[in-house]
Amino acid sequence: MDLLDDFFKKNDVRIGKDFEVKPAIHYLSLHDAFHNYFISGRSLKSTFHFIYSKEKQNRKNLSYNYSGDSKAVSMSLLGFHRFIELHLKHILYKVNPLLTVNFLDSKLNVFEYLNLEIDINNLRTVDFSEALSRLKKCFKKYNKKSDEYINVLEGYEFLFENESWNCIRHLSKWRNKIMHNGETLPNIIAYDYFISQQVIPLVNRIFNADKSNYGSYQPHYFKTETNIDLIGEFLKVEISLKDAMEDVKTDKFWFDLFKIFHLKELGRCAFKQIYQGVNVKACEVPQDFKLYKERIKRFTISEKKDPNFVSINTCNCCGMDSLIVYRNDVSHISWVDSDYSYWFKCFNCDYTLKDNVADPFVFGLSKTALFPSSQRI
Repeated sequence: MDLLDDFFKKNDVRIGKDFEVKPAIHYLSLHDAFHNYFISGRSLKSTFHFIYSKEKQNRKNLSYNYSGDSKAVSMSLLGFHRFIELHLKHILYKVNPLLTVNFLDSKLNVFEYLNLEIDINNLRTVDFSEALSRLKKCFKKYNKKSDEYINVLEGYEFLFENESWNCIRHLSKWRNKIMHNGETLPNIIAYDYFISQQVIPLVNRIFNADKSNYGSYQPHYFKTETNIDLIGEFLKVEISLKDAMEDVKTDKFWFDLFKIFHLKELGRCAFKQIYQGVNVKACEVPQDFKLYKERIKRFTISEKKDPNFVSINTCNCCGMDSLIVYRNDVSHISWVDSDYSYWFKCFNCDYTLKDNVADPFVFGLSKTALFPSSQRI
């Protein structure tokens, strides 16, 4: 063992031994995945409506102008893949810890294990494909009346249904393209179709299968502060692969794609709330914490002086009266149909959209219209 190996061995941290994490560690990867998925559309807010134009739907535009934040696209796919991989190993570990490791890598490992001198948790775990293969064998090996099957495996039978299997297989393919090539990403249509129609439904089923382990726990970004069920809304969106592959997309397809865009923006802001509400504020001086809402209110009221100000509204994401609608005179632009363009911004949670992607009210994501006229796709 060289000095660096010795240094790292003495200074590593073992989750589950040195400290506990609840829920299981793989949910941290899920947090990263959703965070990056939610922010993948932030660079498209001013131009996303152009994708609706047939002339803009060529390979170059879809590859560059409408691919979103490429870093966020990459990191979300890697995050979802890591979540699935760690979850597979989590299931295997519950069946038998030995199923998660390369058992055994050397003759020395064999004798150390036989002499009870080795810690299974210090052995190298199997890779993704091997973990998937071992889990598949578990379902064949263990009788349905066995404790292993009843207590662990039974709740995860759906992992080997066709839809789940295809999702896992394609997620692994994208992971490999990103990690081993780095130059290939899905465009916005393929990306949002894959995440909304395959990945999120699978994640939801895994989370529901895990509920018995974590009680009432739910990731904070699954719902907004106003109780908009983001996962539930994603699951309501149904896009067929046939429609996604058509050169001429249906109106329903575009409606669904724009709704996904709105859900990602709500998710981006809902994700931030736990940090604004707990982590950041906990580090501020007490009077700042107590007066936070008052400060936001004062700032919001001061915006009435802005020449573009239209109204103050209750934010449909965080619930505070801190969402301001603005407008800009565009009557001098010959090809624009209306005299004004509108946008809104919440000064608490940062929920921000323009009227180019329609009003949240159109998609059932706001109780009232935020813009003077509810634009339709």
